[in-house]
Amino acid sequence: MGMSYGRQKGFTLWTWAVILALVAFFGLMAIRVFPMYLNQFKVKSHLRELAADPATSTMMKTDIVNALTKRFEVDNVDHVNPRKDVEVKIDKITKTKTISVSYEVRQRFLANIYIVGDFSDTQVEVRGN
Repeated sequence: MGMSYGRQKGFTLWTWAVILALVAFFGLMAIRVFPMYLNQFKVKSHLRELAADPATSTMMKTDIVNALTKRFEVDNVDHVNPRKDVEVKIDKITKTKTISVSYEVRQRFLANIYIVGDFSDTQVEVRGN
């Protein structure tokens, strides 16, 4: 009487362990990265609001930085120092102001491993009178 052994189908304990480890890894990464992008969303939102305000076209650089500082404080924007990270360029011919915010975020991932976010593409233009 010969017994026929077929291949066992389904997940083994090792397969489940690998799947759970991958889910945990990417879950932890999402938990660490999401606040960085939420913060960037707040920065972009405040820049758009500032650009839409008609008073911005007559503001000086220090006034713009002060306005952004107040907005960031009220909305708990982290990792951005407006005095250091906000740049205002004024084109004297077209009277266009370009307001840009560039900053870097280092978020601890595991032990001494960090996730680094470089947010240097955030800018708006304000047309002058």
